[in-house]
Amino acid sequence: MDRLTGMKVFLAVADAASFSAAGRALGVSKAMVSKHVAHLEDSLGVRLLQRSTRCMRLTEAGSTYQERCRRILADIDETERVVSALRAEPRGLLRVAAPTSLGSYHLAPALSEYTALFPQVQVRLILNDSAEDPIKERTDVVVRIGRLASSNLIARRIAEVRLVTCAARVYLERFGVPQIPGDLARHNCLIYTGGQTPGEWRFRGPDGEYGLSVTGDFEANVGEAVRMVGLRGQGLVQFASYVVQRDIDVGRLCAVLPEHEANPLPIHAVYADRCLPASVRTFVEFLEARFLGGRGAVLEDRAFRSVQAQTGPLQGSRAEVIMAGEDAPQAYRQPAACL
Repeated sequence: MDRLTGMKVFLAVADAASFSAAGRALGVSKAMVSKHVAHLEDSLGVRLLQRSTRCMRLTEAGSTYQERCRRILADIDETERVVSALRAEPRGLLRVAAPTSLGSYHLAPALSEYTALFPQVQVRLILNDSAEDPIKERTDVVVRIGRLASSNLIARRIAEVRLVTCAARVYLERFGVPQIPGDLARHNCLIYTGGQTPGEWRFRGPDGEYGLSVTGDFEANVGEAVRMVGLRGQGLVQFASYVVQRDIDVGRLCAVLPEHEANPLPIHAVYADRCLPASVRTFVEFLEARFLGGRGAVLEDRAFRSVQAQTGPLQGSRAEVIMAGEDAPQAYRQPAACL
């Protein structure tokens, strides 16, 4: 008789503590169940079950065999899922969760490009600034910014993003340009409360990176609200570069403290299982190729142009051009992909 079938039958009997219940669960007769178990015991040369007219229990050998059978059958199931996922065409519903700004600026366009490549996939994009649990929320992929807490989830680094401190020119002309992060104690700092450390801005000093507590007269859990108040000249803001880069490019905001800028924050695609459906696997690979080009470069919204060239001299301006995407697979390649 087939050994794997015998293992499945034995597990059903052990879990149900009943030959009859195991037969009903498997859709076979009680006699067939008994035959499979007897064949296993004969092959192994040990008694797996102690049976009487009133009860049934596992022997010591039966308990060991139950544990090993469960592990073996789980490994076989996982192997079959892996092979099936590798050859399956991406299709079905892909559920992606991300922070509001990142999702709006970058994931929505990326998802549009992805579905053009794989038209059998339908996308549901969930935007919020809380830390989604992909298992609890039944989400396929969660995109997170910042350092990740230890968990059983699987994370794949897909990009990095800079933190930029900036303000409107009218604010800086009225209250002055901060020269060092410590000067922020005398400034009005507009706080985005949806990040990992609300009220703490990140900087880099001689001894490494550190957090600095800041205060101000306005805070919000949606970044766009904080940005709009900053554009009105009410105070300083610190945001991921893709949120404020265009404002800096056209002179609506001016970057300050560039020499104290913190190290880039990682962006990860987080998911719950190593055995991925084809839609999840190809989407994560697509994001990595589109944003990183396979090299782990820091990415921007666009080539970072000097504020000085736009609006005249002001301390804190900076110019740099960062390219990405040259090493990406041809199907995914994008020119100068930016975050």
